[in-house]
Amino acid sequence: MKYLKLKSLFTALLCLFCTSSWAYDCEVNGIYYNRTSVTDFEVTSGDKKYTGDIVIPENVTYNGRTFKVTTIGNYAFYGCTGLTSVIIPDNVATIESGAFYGCTALSIISIPNNVKSIEDAAFRGCTGLTTVSIGNNVTWIGNYAFCDCTALTAITIGPSVTSIGDYVFAACNSLAVLNCLPTIPPTISGSSSFDSPHYTWTDVYVPMGCRSKYQNEAYWKKFISTSEFDMATMSALSATAEKAKDIVKAENATKEQTVNNAKASKTTTKAKKQSSRSRSRRRR
Repeated sequence: MKYLKLKSLFTALLCLFCTSSWAYDCEVNGIYYNRTSVTDFEVTSGDKKYTGDIVIPENVTYNGRTFKVTTIGNYAFYGCTGLTSVIIPDNVATIESGAFYGCTALSIISIPNNVKSIEDAAFRGCTGLTTVSIGNNVTWIGNYAFCDCTALTAITIGPSVTSIGDYVFAACNSLAVLNCLPTIPPTISGSSSFDSPHYTWTDVYVPMGCRSKYQNEAYWKKFISTSEFDMATMSALSATAEKAKDIVKAENATKEQTVNNAKASKTTTKAKKQSSRSRSRRRR
């Protein structure tokens, strides 16, 4: 009941926020940005919803100056139901509130090592999301961050996470595997970070020698199945996440090249037609 009331309140506040007009400072290659400092850009929303496969660059050149992309801004990809994949660059340090809220076609997310915080509802309602890997330097996972990700089956929590907010995994009914890499159990700020069925059905894996620490913590000890894994397994998890990221990058690069080739071919065909018309007019 408490979850439903808070969910309704959160949705109402979100609707109020989204009725305001979106603003952005510039658009480069189909991605909208705000300038946040002398050297930095954040990704934001714009006139059109993002669709397909998006590769966010590490650096953006605009008006002859180069800026680092360091933030995925508030609600940048909100409701982009046609967004199928996204590559987040290593420069990014923060994924802000609601950044990918309701991106229902996303299936895999790999969060880079430089990201330090995942803010409230960042991936809420991503109902197609099945696998998440959180980078090595994330310390805080905000309230509702992965709430309502109903297809989420496995998540790897990076070794630096110290705190997990309220309702982070609420309604993640398919969550079967939780790889928790911190050697000190993260603080759970509320009693509802996980749903009751998670304690019965989700298998938790923690670093070797840390099982007793987790079983002595008020909320972590509720999980019936908590097992240890060694450093080799941890390295394999990390390597798998990086491999997944590389595969998505390669697929997106191929798709981007195909699109560019099609555009070039279309331009060449158009130029040939114009040239043919010009020759025809000269003959007349």
